Amino acid sequence: MVQTVSAQITCLIYLWEPRGCYKQAFKEGLINDIEIWNDILLSRNSTSHIYDEQDYEKIKNKIVSDYTDAIENLLCNLSKVVM
Repeated sequence: MVQTVSAQITCLIYLWEPRGCYKQAFKEGLINDIEIWNDILLSRNSTSHIYDEQDYEKIKNKIVSDYTDAIENLLCNLSKVVM
């Protein structure tokens, strides 16, 4: 019983962080490409330090070309689970 509670607490702490959330989503088949989600997280983290328009454009273009499809795929898979 103690191991089970400890494992559940560890899982909850792990899911509190963005990387833990999308790793769990990958394990459950909600996302297909974990690398794109790593890139999404890195881009998200770097946006608070963008001072150059080229860096801004680079991330904006990734959002349009790559991230939108990944997010739409996740939303589609979530709707299948919920509905």
